Amino acid sequence: SGMKTTWFVAAALLLFAVSCLCQCADRNGKYPVAGQCDAYVECLDGIPYQRTCPDGLLFKDNYKRGYPCGYPQEVNCEGRAAIQSPQPTGDCPRKFGLFAIGAPNDCGTFMNCAHGRSYIQICPEGLAFNQDTLECDWPDLVPTCDAEAFLGFRCPDNLPESRHASGQCDKYFVCLNGRPRLLRCPSKEAFNPETWSCEDAKNVRNCF
Repeated sequence: SGMKTTWFVAAALLLFAVSCLCQCADRNGKYPVAGQCDAYVECLDGIPYQRTCPDGLLFKDNYKRGYPCGYPQEVNCEGRAAIQSPQPTGDCPRKFGLFAIGAPNDCGTFMNCAHGRSYIQICPEGLAFNQDTLECDWPDLVPTCDAEAFLGFRCPDNLPESRHASGQCDKYFVCLNGRPRLLRCPSKEAFNPETWSCEDAKNVRNCF
């Protein structure tokens, strides 16, 4: 009976080892979980442990080393669409993430949530926060932004492709397909409304 017991134990250990190897491509590493984007398997000495990224972060599909979880714009979730339910805290819809909070005429403001705490951030002047890409973008490319109200400028109907003074020497509006964008001249240059271009500020009236 002792031999039978030993055999059963050995068989059980072998079965366990085989099941572990199915989930662990290598003895040590981190691997995606089928169907779920914010979960992963961590293999330690061939033993798999299922982990879940913090709420709002996703397991990097191209993970090699370092911290395995990243923001949604860094991760491809194709084939792993499921994620954990939100864990909102205070102002934050999720514990981690970037979220648009501005009105259509104030779309340069967004909220950065980390560990459930919110931090208000502002895009560079003239840019709006794009919730789809989680980046600051041209306001005319952000569906939720009223570019004209946000920039305080409307392109003339008869000049859909044009440049216009902004009232600030180093900045000007450019109209593309009838939608405005705010651009800045290079350092020490100013926008000349007579030539519609940036020039040495010394050559532009009232800008030196």
